[in-house]
Amino acid sequence: MAKKNEMMAKNEMMAKNEMMEGGKGKRKGKGKTMKRDKTAKRKTAKRKLSKGASDWHKLVMKTFHKMRATDKTVKLRDAMVKAAQLKKKGEL
Repeated sequence: MAKKNEMMAKNEMMAKNEMMEGGKGKRKGKGKTMKRDKTAKRKTAKRKLSKGASDWHKLVMKTFHKMRATDKTVKLRDAMVKAAQLKKKGEL
């Protein structure tokens, strides 16, 4: 019973201290923030430039448009296969 009373007294004291310090929301030990050197620069995100369409891509698109003109159900994968076959034969 004595231990229980001691525990209750401790909890009450802690609650009073928190009330006086500003509650649980206030953080301890978080004082000054680090300042950045004047010479240090911030890192900025740089955009990657696209290199444009490669020769292979241009050939595939050319065959795709030719195939698409005759048949609307053709997919780009079909044109890639056809372009690969033409390139192996040496026609492209």
